[in-house]
Amino acid sequence: MNNLKKLIQASPFVSGSPLYLQLARLLEDGIRNKVFSSGFLPPEREIAKALSISRVTVCKSLEVLAKKKLIERQQGVGTRIIFHIDYSLTHTQGFTAQIGSQGDVASTRWLVREKHKIDERMAEYIHLPVGTLVAYLKRVRLVNGSPTSLESTHIPLKYLPEPELLEGSLYKSWEDKGFLVKKKSYRLRAIACDEELASLLNVSLGTPIMKTIDTSWSNFDEIMEVSETFVLGEYYEYKFETQ
Repeated sequence: MNNLKKLIQASPFVSGSPLYLQLARLLEDGIRNKVFSSGFLPPEREIAKALSISRVTVCKSLEVLAKKKLIERQQGVGTRIIFHIDYSLTHTQGFTAQIGSQGDVASTRWLVREKHKIDERMAEYIHLPVGTLVAYLKRVRLVNGSPTSLESTHIPLKYLPEPELLEGSLYKSWEDKGFLVKKKSYRLRAIACDEELASLLNVSLGTPIMKTIDTSWSNFDEIMEVSETFVLGEYYEYKFETQ
């Protein structure tokens, strides 16, 4: 809320223009300048009280932002800010590097870092025998503090022998060891959020999301990882390039 008051001090309301439009422009500036680091706008009631304006005015302002696809108002969750991220499917950079190059902050909420045996389905993807022990990572990806995707990754132990010790970027750790991602392939399809996904990504049950299965190959033409990722579609704009 202090950030909102600072915005008002920098650009105070003036007469001659509808108050709700002035507030909408103010909030939009705050969103684009990443003032609201939590990923959510303050509740309508708190905005109205802090700025001494009516909740009707705040509500009309938020309607303007929602039409611009800058926020999503979710019952029981709050007013979530929608960050727009350009993500290249043909670039061999990892998540952290691509997000950082756009001026945003990537972070991770770890759920699982362990070794386990692959089943028949994963064996087909990763080209290893059923029951092979591999590294397994499960994590929620966040951008500017907001959850944007859930990622489950299987990695041959050659490329991550001690998954429980991984803290930062997987791709950075590979680069430090001389392992380079040579190429990637993707499969994409749209699905609806189940209860687990809705809870982890902080969205409503049934929210449309994108499911991707991507495979990365090393400079030795070996599979380095197979990742199954569930992505909130409104955050990402995917880029494909062909040669």
